[in-house]
Amino acid sequence: MEKALLSILIILCLGIHQRIRVRERLTTRKIESHFPVPGTGEIIKYRGNVYVVKTIERFDADGMLNSVEFWKSEGFLEFKRREFSKLKDFLEEHDLQAKVEFRLINQKLMKINSDTVSYELKDTNRYKIYYFKKDNNKELCVLKL
Repeated sequence: MEKALLSILIILCLGIHQRIRVRERLTTRKIESHFPVPGTGEIIKYRGNVYVVKTIERFDADGMLNSVEFWKSEGFLEFKRREFSKLKDFLEEHDLQAKVEFRLINQKLMKINSDTVSYELKDTNRYKIYYFKKDNNKELCVLKL
């Protein structure tokens, strides 16, 4: 009886977490209402607020970081894996991770590596998931699946 119950619990737990393949992650910063919206750069409007894209991370099929783009006043500055892998402490200095795993836990929660965060909206028509960085409601992230 105990073995059957344990087997059922293992099957249920394995079925709950759904790994998702992510192509891109956009990290944005909220523009306060008293600041002008920049004329250049990528802008996202979400729930009545305006956000400007700070970074764009692109991942391969295994979740490895392939490239990252940073928004600067002149435009986006891009670094490929072969470039940033040669730079000491590049990932740590820019709060990036070399490998990222995303899993949906349920309709409201997902796991990003070891952090569990709630996501705001799952846009199934455009294959996007919106969520706020942990403990920071001014940084909106968008996962493109």
